[in-house]
Amino acid sequence: MKGGRVWIGAPWVWESGRWRKERWLLLERGKILKIASPGTFQAPRAGTSGADHFWFKKGALLPALVNAHAHLELGALCNKLPAGLPMPLWASALKREVALWGEEAGAIRAAAVREGAQSLLADGVGTLLDIGNSDASSSANRAGELGGLRLLFRQELIGWKGASKQLSDRKKELHKRAGKWDLDRAQPDVDGLSVHAPHSTHPNLIAAVAQDEALHRKLFTIHLAEGVEEGEFLTTGGGLWKEWFQQERIPTKIGGPWRDGWELLSKKIPHGPRTLLIHGNLLGERSLREIALNNVSIVHCPLSHHFF
Repeated sequence: MKGGRVWIGAPWVWESGRWRKERWLLLERGKILKIASPGTFQAPRAGTSGADHFWFKKGALLPALVNAHAHLELGALCNKLPAGLPMPLWASALKREVALWGEEAGAIRAAAVREGAQSLLADGVGTLLDIGNSDASSSANRAGELGGLRLLFRQELIGWKGASKQLSDRKKELHKRAGKWDLDRAQPDVDGLSVHAPHSTHPNLIAAVAQDEALHRKLFTIHLAEGVEEGEFLTTGGGLWKEWFQQERIPTKIGGPWRDGWELLSKKIPHGPRTLLIHGNLLGERSLREIALNNVSIVHCPLSHHFF
């Protein structure tokens, strides 16, 4: 490597809030000096590898350390929820703990966001995609309280009742806050919506958000195949998630049976690297092959998976 420098390239590179086709990163001692197109700034030709350059034939690069899935506002629950619970029982425990916050909920969320941002920055994270049900991390970012962490905020949509109204209300809220509904020029802290998961969100709501994200060239994010309970619910219509929805009086009509969440989602969401499937555990070989062939991204979360 000449002067300790090396070129790393890929078919897609995330730069300035969008995916760029065929880019090289020039690195020196772990730092990014430049992002360049093939043939510019002495960058090598696309698809080639050598002593001082390497090209990833498939996939995408996210320059700097990127955390593509977090819930900063829930950081105050660290060490307060038991590990190893089935996901529906964990959701009930989370709901009980959050209810105890009472009138202090806003202050607790805000403190958790600031502490989480500091921890991420200390670990070298430069960009974070944060998913929230409140305004906590977005407000902290607008107030300059995240210490330089670049935040991409996603308002999460979940549930079945009033799906169209839920989408309309959230879009109006984001539109008002961001100034315009356009990722390429929007505020970096408010860039879109996220639907929770195929078993917990109305299919029409998933399709509507996916269509809107694709129209405005945004990242589409959704939790998928996080645990065995989700798979049981999608394939049989029963299990702990069914019991949880009945307990919470949430109506669900997922159709099916489905072999897994990808089969349910695959015709409702855009394909390509802008789609982020969060978790992606317990998917069958057929689904994984289809995901790979369609260049859909999977955000793996090892600490979360170890917790459950």
